[in-house]
Amino acid sequence: MYSDMFMALVSGPLEEPVRFLLLRYFISGSRRKEYALVIGIGWGLAEAVIVFAAQAPVAASLGYSWIQLLPGALERNTAILFHVSMSMLIALGIMGRLRQSCSVILAIIVHSAFNLAAVYLAKSMQNVWLVEAALLVVSLAIFTPIINGFRRLPEDLPRG
Repeated sequence: MYSDMFMALVSGPLEEPVRFLLLRYFISGSRRKEYALVIGIGWGLAEAVIVFAAQAPVAASLGYSWIQLLPGALERNTAILFHVSMSMLIALGIMGRLRQSCSVILAIIVHSAFNLAAVYLAKSMQNVWLVEAALLVVSLAIFTPIINGFRRLPEDLPRG
């Protein structure tokens, strides 16, 4: 359990600065906010392949049915939504709605806290469907204010 908690704790500091650098490069060069969505979806999909899709055939060969694998697939969709949220949060900093350093620090904290909560819920609750429902609710609660701020951004940053 402690290694799971450690991995959850370091996920924010390891992932969010890299996400910031990618977004800063693409958004600064193009001046378009849509790159935050593209990078968020791509990040989430890449993680889904690494975490779930690569392991599903092994689990199936060990006798797990598709219904037993379904919660993991749904969790990866929640993770994609979460990664889109973190990308949009960092884009808010890059595009001037928040201070850049504040958006990255907030993304680091939220990312690690979300993953710590996921590990805690997975270890303490018996019903995997309740765990996934709780994570979806939290992910939507994170997404909602971020998307509202993101929608208010101009389509293109003025060249300056």
